[in-house]
This record gives sequence, structure tokens and C-alpha cells, in this order.
Amino acid sequence: MGAAAYRFLAEKGEGVLGLDSDPAKVEYHTAKGRRVLYGDAEDPALWEGLDLSGIRGVLLCLPDLEARLSAARALRAKGFAGVVGR
Repeated sequence: MGAAAYRFLAEKGEGVLGLDSDPAKVEYHTAKGRRVLYGDAEDPALWEGLDLSGIRGVLLCLPDLEARLSAARALRAKGFAGVVGR
């Protein structure tokens, strides 16, 4: 789901950055010319360290509902006021 969302937004001319917790997937997408970094959405340190200034929206394409909710809470706790899609 995340790769499809990435492609859709990139085709619309949006600046897109993907995160994935699987290093093999990061390597695959990077080789395809996509901007994808390693990051575990379930790791609170990830959200604490991200600079979200200038970010208008975040799509949480995680398979686990609890992980999506946890990430959404972490974004809001950091003060992110943009759109969060789950």
C-alpha cells in the first residue's frame, strides 16, 4: 500500500519521502530512484528526531492498526498539525 501511495503522489508532482523498517525494501526503492529512508514508525525516537517543518501530510501505511494509531499519536504529540492519513 505504501509503494502505491508513493507512486500516486509522485506522479501528481508532490514531494514524497518514504520510510520503511525493512532495509531490503529501502534498498529496492532507492534503486528505483525513490526517496526512501530507513525508519521504524513504532520507534518513538523516530518521531522525536524528525523535522516535520514544511510537511503538509503523512500517510501511515502500516499493516497493523495499533502501530498506525501509535504513530498518529506520536505525530500529534510532537505538534504536527498537518493531515494524517491512516
